[in-house]
Amino acid sequence: MKEELKALKDPKDPKHQTYREQAGDMSGFDSENYQMHLKEFEKNFPPAASQLIRNRLQAFLHLTQDINFNAALIEKNGKKVFADPKLEAKDALWKRCFRAGPETINAARKFAQEWLASLKMN
Repeated sequence: MKEELKALKDPKDPKHQTYREQAGDMSGFDSENYQMHLKEFEKNFPPAASQLIRNRLQAFLHLTQDINFNAALIEKNGKKVFADPKLEAKDALWKRCFRAGPETINAARKFAQEWLASLKMN
């Protein structure tokens, strides 16, 4: 990168023109695609930190709202898996919350709800 930057700054450098052309090549640029990705990025990472925190707290509460900590587990290939295929198909984050247990998740949910309520007041 340092070599490229040096060449770009020096018009007498033999690679100067090549790097300028590469830097200026926008053939892969698609304004519509860029706008779509920008909207998705702004949705996932809003400019206000409080909105990002609010989004993450709501996502956690949604993820953990219906965990059945009494769900049946069976052993398969030396590993415990859910007897219910729908639960076994859940993502790794949901399964980590399940393994954390009801005491941990209930305490975290209470904390998240209180934090979310405080954000709404502000």
